This record gives sequence, C-alpha cells and structure tokens, in this order.
Amino acid sequence: DPRSPLAHAGLADAYNLLSSYNLLPPTLANGRALEAAQNALDLDEKNAEAKTAAAFAVQYHQNDRVTAERLF
Repeated sequence: DPRSPLAHAGLADAYNLLSSYNLLPPTLANGRALEAAQNALDLDEKNAEAKTAAAFAVQYHQNDRVTAERLF
C-alpha cells in the first residue's frame, strides 16, 4: 500500500538488511533504504518504525551518529 508508512518502513528495513548481508551494493541499498524511510516519515512523521529504519541507514551507511541518535 503506497499510503502505508509501515510498508515503506518495512521496505527500508529490507534494504538495510540486503546491504548488511552484502546482497546489494551498500550505495544502492542505502539510497533505497533512505528513500523508503523518508517516504514513511512523509506519511507519518511520528512513526517509530520509519524513524528506526532511517536511523539504521544513516548510522551504518552514512556514519552520521548524531542524526541517527536523534532518529532513534
């Protein structure tokens, strides 16, 4: 459902995992994870799952711990 923040957050989680298991190149997976997480946050800015998915992408792929902590 394109209007479901949980669906977008789940997609972001999947891309985060694909990157961590080296099944997709990190640059590709990270971009898609961040995009899906941002879509989820656009639909519901207080959604915990979306914030967590975005935080993992930012922390592990961009090494931005300050932003990740704020999202967590």
